[in-house]
Amino acid sequence: MSPQIDEYGETLRHAIDEAMPHLLAAGQELLSAFRAFVAALEEGADHDGPRPVERIGVD
Repeated sequence: MSPQIDEYGETLRHAIDEAMPHLLAAGQELLSAFRAFVAALEEGADHDGPRPVERIGVD
């Protein structure tokens, strides 16, 4: 391979190594929030029925 391709590959590997912990943490937070949402649904937390949809900044 050319040195330039090797350099791009190394840059990409470095970026992935730096980003991975943040991506994993965000994924864990998302999973935790989803589990809490499902638990609330299972407990019947929404007894009032569906909420009306609000249009935000849409004309």
